[in-house]
Amino acid sequence: MKKLFAGSLYLGGFLMVSVGHAADLKQSKFTQVVNDVAVISTADNSQKVAMVNEVFNMPDMVRTGEASRAELVADDKTITRVGANTIFSFDPASRTIDLQQGSLLFHSPKGKGGGTIRTSSATASVLGTTLIVSTTRSGGFKVIDLEGHVAIKFLTGLRQDLYPGQMTFVLAGGRPAPVITIRLDTLTKGSQLVQGFAEPLPSLPLIQQQVATQVKQIESGQAQDTGLLVGDDATSDSVQVVKVDPNTISGVQQSSGDLKSSGETVAINSPNLDPAFISTFSFSNGVGGTSSFSAFIAPNITINTPTINLSPYGSEFSFIADGAFDFNSTSSSSSPFNNEGTLTINGSVTFTGLPVSSASFLELIAGNQLTISSGSTVEADVGTFILEALGSGGMTLNGVNIVDNAPSGDIVIGALSSISLTGSSFHTPRNGTVSFFSENGSVTIDVSGQAGINTGTLDITAAGSITFTDSNSNSQSSTQGVNSNSGTITAGDSIFVNAGNSTPAVGNTGPLGQGTLSFTAANLIQMQNVSFGNSYINITANTINLSNVDFQSGSQVSLACLNGMLAGSPNTNQPNVVMGDVNFIKNVTYGGSPAQNFVPIAQGGALSSGTAPITISVR
Repeated sequence: MKKLFAGSLYLGGFLMVSVGHAADLKQSKFTQVVNDVAVISTADNSQKVAMVNEVFNMPDMVRTGEASRAELVADDKTITRVGANTIFSFDPASRTIDLQQGSLLFHSPKGKGGGTIRTSSATASVLGTTLIVSTTRSGGFKVIDLEGHVAIKFLTGLRQDLYPGQMTFVLAGGRPAPVITIRLDTLTKGSQLVQGFAEPLPSLPLIQQQVATQVKQIESGQAQDTGLLVGDDATSDSVQVVKVDPNTISGVQQSSGDLKSSGETVAINSPNLDPAFISTFSFSNGVGGTSSFSAFIAPNITINTPTINLSPYGSEFSFIADGAFDFNSTSSSSSPFNNEGTLTINGSVTFTGLPVSSASFLELIAGNQLTISSGSTVEADVGTFILEALGSGGMTLNGVNIVDNAPSGDIVIGALSSISLTGSSFHTPRNGTVSFFSENGSVTIDVSGQAGINTGTLDITAAGSITFTDSNSNSQSSTQGVNSNSGTITAGDSIFVNAGNSTPAVGNTGPLGQGTLSFTAANLIQMQNVSFGNSYINITANTINLSNVDFQSGSQVSLACLNGMLAGSPNTNQPNVVMGDVNFIKNVTYGGSPAQNFVPIAQGGALSSGTAPITISVR
């Protein structure tokens, strides 16, 4: 449900508004003057009363007093309406307005050059739209979109888009703030900039159409009035709101995410996305140019449609389920999130329309929990397909299939906390990569049924432990397991791998590959019931314990432990392991023969001469 704020309050500041490259505004003239409106000469600082039909000459300034306003119209029909307590001037060299304090309404007819809003740290370009700009005491400004499309372009290269009924702040220093939806009927009904002039705005029918659309949404339950007014202060992830009470009006400072996340869920029920929830961001690409991505942002997102068409949005798109999204162009991550939003996928879905190339990416990001219903297939043929859960609950996926069939497609499963995957499959072409990343927790993968990981490269990284098991201990024919040419598995604590069957030939890999598979853990690596089909296998930990493990003939195996030795009595099922050593507990083989026969005597094995296919060293 979309939540609507009642309107916007006003305080002062400084900004500039540039209005494109069409005809300049030198011929703008006053068409209406209400109460105290003066023209201030920049030559001698003298003042004179503004008069209707008088041409406004640059670089003089206009000042309005209390309960005063003015309208100016340029030759191309560009309309500038000035509110009370405002000081501004036109730049004589371009279509620019210097707004030192106050507010204005700006309307540029479609095809007449449009315009931009600019400060020393941010710009907002406008084309064929009607908007209101108000300065803030912090030195930034607010932008409200009454109809049409507003694109805010910051000097850092970041871009943000507004659609009718949306507003945002441009903060001091050129930083963005959250986009929120406001009630247009409340705003326009009480706005002297919209209603306080003799001649109606040419765009008034379009504004009224947007008002009618919002009212229908409220009446049908698709939107809800919060009863809150937008204040004058904001941060990169919050806005000030004023609570409307019959007896008192009190100011409160709250996160916009906190306001919007209280039960609000936006459902996606058709292939085409609602533009009201889409923002576009631009950023420096590091090579002298800019890149951009579009994002569907809502407090909570539920996907109920089998296809989603992303063709209108270029090559990069994000679904962000969180009430407080902050894109920082100086950071490599899109954070912080308020760790409350959920992203739910009810059934299989295919994301279409993005380029099938290594440069494209699609992100599904949940501020808290990402949930996919069991048995669902989620597919996107893009360069990089990312699924992230950024809350303390981590990510849990049961019986789902994640597919990226792009020629060099990559799948990334990430969480700030732990990742738990049961009976799920992840598939890319042999040129692709499947990655699992837990920044603060563990990764647990239980391969069962027809589940498995099919990819060119497998990467797993966890701050804690990594566990890979097959819960179908006696169903070797049903297990796909892991089929990858190479991979890197790195754990901050321990690694445990159990393919679930006492016969190592039914382990986790396919035919002998040409890649390298590396396991590294800070403490213990324990493996059982595994058959390695890679040319190069590297296992590094303080202690390494192996049971029912087969290294295929022709492979090169490097084992590194704290002491650099194979423990005595290998493959005798000795009850006690030797900490700091490599322990061949039982049935550890190389090409079907006891593995210690392929380890040099100097490292505790039985190989007396020749090239050793298995080496043991100090880590």
